[in-house]
Formats: sequence, structure tokens, C-alpha cells
Amino acid sequence: MTKNTNSMTATGPSYSSRRPKIVALGGGHGLAQTLTAAKRYAASVTAVVSVADNGGSSKVFRDELNIPAVGDMRRCLLALADGENLLAQAMSYRFPEGAFANHPVGNFLLAGLYEMTDNLESASREFGKSLNIKGNVLPACNSNVTLVATTESGEEITGQTAIVRQSDISSVRLTGSDVNTPESVIAAIGEADQIIVGPGSLYTSLLAALGAGGIREAFTASRAQKIYIANLHAQNYETLGYSVADHVNALLRHGIECEVILLPLRHEMELGKLPKHVGVFVDDLSDGSGAIHDPSLLGKALQKIWYLIETPA
Repeated sequence: MTKNTNSMTATGPSYSSRRPKIVALGGGHGLAQTLTAAKRYAASVTAVVSVADNGGSSKVFRDELNIPAVGDMRRCLLALADGENLLAQAMSYRFPEGAFANHPVGNFLLAGLYEMTDNLESASREFGKSLNIKGNVLPACNSNVTLVATTESGEEITGQTAIVRQSDISSVRLTGSDVNTPESVIAAIGEADQIIVGPGSLYTSLLAALGAGGIREAFTASRAQKIYIANLHAQNYETLGYSVADHVNALLRHGIECEVILLPLRHEMELGKLPKHVGVFVDDLSDGSGAIHDPSLLGKALQKIWYLIETPA
């Protein structure tokens, strides 16, 4: 593993006497991989999940029931569950045909619990108990929210599925009746020792979660280690042509400042010119196919960073 010694220095096991409390933010498959990695060394893990997805099965549930997107919540619950749990295995089962074709069982269960509790946070907690998950899965918002992007030319694009096909995004924001994050999310960020952002789609996963009201302020106030996990591959459209530094600077434009970048040893993007305060750690993170982050390797790399302490440049 290599590092940018201008901004961070290894000083021994200053944190190693205890396991860290970890908060991971984002959405999609990337967040689920991070949770699988983090639970290997953490004292506790809390996922803060985007609920702005308006595609696939989540779109149908949103349109029919006017509820927040549940698909990424399901993935994160499964990532923190015991893989031998039959209910956990059933969560990913998709009906092959008929009226329920391509809908995962877990989406039905989460939607039903939401209807019963009128609160996605409560629904997730109850489901988590049944799965005996190791951690907490919290929605970035409890209400139905929509992601809106502003392009470089000032045009507004509405909806995650439309934004993911846009290539000149300047900023994103959430709209809806209540875009504030639950108090439990603020509390978890305040208690965290390590906060992890990524990997995942910059605007439609990461900033879709980080944009909930109150998260930026809590993130800034936190004294935790703040880590951004870079993607393995460049992404078409949404961040077409972006370097790693472009991703970091986009987070900064939205008020999210990470002191550490965990960079895959094998990656497709240029590094670019990073802010001077940012430490860069390079490690082997990809699975055998090179297509996704390997949770075992990712967990080891994140644990290494936990043993380091930030010092002034």
C-alpha cells in the first residue's frame, strides 16, 4: 500500500486498541460491497442509503404506493445479514414471470413494513431484527424524494434514471415534502470513528444520499476519519471523462470533504490534481474479474487506514 506522505503519516496503532464505529453512505451495489467489507473489522456498522432511485422494481413500488425507493435498502440489509439465513437468501429471489416478474421478495417485505409503520427507518429496523443483521441500515430520508440535477448550461434534469444518462452535471439536490435525514443518521455520524463514502455512481448514488438535509453539516462537524473509495472503472455519461480528482472536487462542491482516498491498484481513471490536504492510499481492491471491489481486500485496506492518524501537512 502506498500513500501521499505530504498529508498523512503512519504513526502506529493509535486506534488499534478498539474496533471503529463505521458509517458508510451511498447506494447501489457499491455500498453493499463496502458494508460487507466493513463488518469484518468494525465494532458497529451503520449504512445511510439513498432512497431517490426511480428505476426498476423500486419505481413500480414508488409509483403504486408512493413510498421511498426500497431496492438499495434491501441490498444493504442483505449485505449485513447472515448469509446462511434462509430469509436473507429469499430477499434476493425474483419471480421469473407473471405480474410480479423481476420484483425481489425483499422489496415486497420492506414495502409492507413501511405501510404498517409509515416510516422506512422503522421498517428497516424490524426487518433487520428478523435477519439478525450486524449493524443498522438507515434511509437518507424517510419520505419519497426526487433527485434533480443542474447541468453546466443551467438545465434541470429530474429523476435518477434520467440523470444517470447525463454527462455535464454541475450539481444535484433532493426535492420532496421532506428531504431531511432522520435524527438517527445525524447521531450515527456524530458517533462515528470512520466515515466511508463510495464506491458508486457519484451523482445518482453517493450525492443522492449525501444531499439529504442535515448530513453535510453532521459530516463536516464529525472528527472521524473520512474516506472516499474510488471506483474501479470510468462511468459512461454521468461522469464521462472524470478523473479521480474530478470526483473529489464534485464532492467538495457539495460540501463533502474527505481526507483520504482509497485508490484501487488497478483502475481506469486518471488521478488528476488533488487538493493538497488529501491523502492517497493505493491497494489491491478488485476481485478476480476486475469488475467489482472484493469485500475481503476492501476490508483489509480500510482496516489499514484505521491504524493511521492524520497529521498536518
